[in-house]
Amino acid sequence: MRRALVPFVFVFVFSFACAHQQPLYQRLGGAPVVASIVDSFVERFADDTRVAPTFAKTDIPKFKKLLGEQICNLTGGGCTYTGRSMPSSHEGLHITESQFNAIVEDLQDAMNRQRIPIELQNELIATLAPLREGIIRK
Repeated sequence: MRRALVPFVFVFVFSFACAHQQPLYQRLGGAPVVASIVDSFVERFADDTRVAPTFAKTDIPKFKKLLGEQICNLTGGGCTYTGRSMPSSHEGLHITESQFNAIVEDLQDAMNRQRIPIELQNELIATLAPLREGIIRK
């Protein structure tokens, strides 16, 4: 009996370890799920009075494309981000700490709508967090 369990346990542990070695992009669900997160996020912040006025002149289709590329790139999906740097693309928007936090809340709401597990939400937010410095303008 003990010998029969050893291969089963090994396969189970190996499968579990391999699943966690996949890039975050794949664990999120790949292109269709990332696109859904981006769509839901844009809908949410477009209705968010804390940030919507700041992005009133934004080319939304282009923004969605670039955000999808950026998430794909930063999470190991193999995409190339073709947009400008964060400081350059946010120049003149004067985004505050409060607005940045609202945007993060909107992203969390979008991921909740897509039923992304909290562990993956936290991992994505941690992956995007270094961009903060280039977005907030004091």
